[in-house]
Amino acid sequence: MGGSVSPALTRAISPALTAQFPCADAQRSAAHRADQRPAIGAAIRFGHDRRGGGEIARAYVVLGIGHILSGIDHLLFVAGLLFLVGFRPRLIGTISAFTLAHSVTLGCSVFGLIALRLAPVEAAIAMSIVLVASEALRERDTLARRLPALVSFLFGLVHGLGFAGALKSVGLPQKHLPLALLSFNAGVKLGQLLTALVTFAIVRLPVSQRWLARARRPALYAIGITAAYWSWLRIATVAVAAR
Repeated sequence: MGGSVSPALTRAISPALTAQFPCADAQRSAAHRADQRPAIGAAIRFGHDRRGGGEIARAYVVLGIGHILSGIDHLLFVAGLLFLVGFRPRLIGTISAFTLAHSVTLGCSVFGLIALRLAPVEAAIAMSIVLVASEALRERDTLARRLPALVSFLFGLVHGLGFAGALKSVGLPQKHLPLALLSFNAGVKLGQLLTALVTFAIVRLPVSQRWLARARRPALYAIGITAAYWSWLRIATVAVAAR
């Protein structure tokens, strides 16, 4: 989830890179079955993409948007933040802190400054969703409610490693590396904003606010239970691989 990209999406937006790495899908499937996926950061491929800067920018913006919208774990995390913060001015700072944090770890991973296996990262991403949903359910004034941007930043560091896993499956153009990274991050940001806008539109539908209030707690429990299930699965994967 957090570290994969749809092969169809990859082929559609990044044909040059896909052509250079024709066995990438088969290799990823085999590695997944054996649970021997390479470390994030050290294994990101660099290709000599012949496309211009404009094409690269468009391709990686679309990749970033697609990764957010197709990654249910990242979507649930953003939804948890929306429940925690609400549509208030500080939501902008909260989402911006998340963007800054995942940009830092994504960049560090791409340049080989951080090398972690994908399975523990995905487990940590799932647990971050559980924690955010749990904090949103609490009535008292917790640290997450007082400083949501700080919590978002800390968890964003983990999610950035998941984004690095997505880029690892596609590769990066050597000639336009900074542009590709910036464009991917911009796409992720746009995907987050699109999610927030759609949620805002749903909240503003002409329905009873009492009904929306009643739906809040079941929605958060659903998010938390789903993420807890993922956490157990991913932790079990890590434990089995460590044997």
